[in-house]
Amino acid sequence: MKVFIARKVVQLEIEWKEKKISKIRAAAIIVALGIAMTVFSCVLTTMSYRKLQADIYAHTGLLNTVSAVRKLNYALSFGKQIDKYYGLRDLLNEVYELSDSIQGVEVIDKDGNSIEMVGEMPQGINPGVLEEEYILRRDGVYAFVAFDAGTIILRLDISNIKKMTNDYIGYLSRVALLVVLGVALVTVVVFGIGGRGGITVKRVRICGIIILIVMQIVLGGLSMVQVDRSYRTSVEGIAQM
Repeated sequence: MKVFIARKVVQLEIEWKEKKISKIRAAAIIVALGIAMTVFSCVLTTMSYRKLQADIYAHTGLLNTVSAVRKLNYALSFGKQIDKYYGLRDLLNEVYELSDSIQGVEVIDKDGNSIEMVGEMPQGINPGVLEEEYILRRDGVYAFVAFDAGTIILRLDISNIKKMTNDYIGYLSRVALLVVLGVALVTVVVFGIGGRGGITVKRVRICGIIILIVMQIVLGGLSMVQVDRSYRTSVEGIAQM
């Protein structure tokens, strides 16, 4: 009985593969799959790109706190309490004025209590809850660096990340459109839509898989070119700082 069922399944699969469908329908299926895969890939790539830019941006901003952290740790090594460090505000002002992208600087103690703040900083930003080096919000990028008695919080302007992400989306949209048009053109050439008759499901599967794989390779390669270019630009900015 099992052998009979297995043979029947194999026979049905063979018949299905040899079944013919119209060339226009086959081309429409592949193009539709190409569009769906392109949109999905673009969304994932954009999310990864935004995360990469946020990582670089936050860590670049934290470079501005190196001197402040060193001074704080040195002062606290003599037993001074952080809330008794009377030069703290001047120290934060030095950090605040280092870059136009810094919109606020705050020092909190190990219990999350605010000790000193300059610039604009909303309430309730506490790295101890999230245990992250930075968080991304609509009103800014909040980067954290710990020192012996607490944490320095930087609020960075998020418009830089938004602009770079929007530029990347524009680039990726143009590339995706060209790739989809290329898929449509190759599909027409491979299937010979102008001719008569249909095409087997087996051939549609083989050709479709090859076309879609090549499409993803081209799309991924072109997107990585832009990512690499942006990364190099960011690294040069860090080096200059």
